[in-house]
Amino acid sequence: MKKTKLSPVENIIFKKYGQEGLKVYSLIDGVTPARQIMNKTGLAEPKIVEILCFMDTEGIIRLDYQK
Repeated sequence: MKKTKLSPVENIIFKKYGQEGLKVYSLIDGVTPARQIMNKTGLAEPKIVEILCFMDTEGIIRLDYQK
């Protein structure tokens, strides 16, 4: 099995959340809603929120909240 090298951003996510975090990150495309990412990963809402907030705080993504 060939090891895939993680990018610096993926390393940050992996160190904090492991494969779950990388799965969430891989599904972020700027269009897919968080609920759909939650359904695709099977993670509970609090965990998805935690991971997304972490990525936002780290500057990996920018969360855009509805007004």
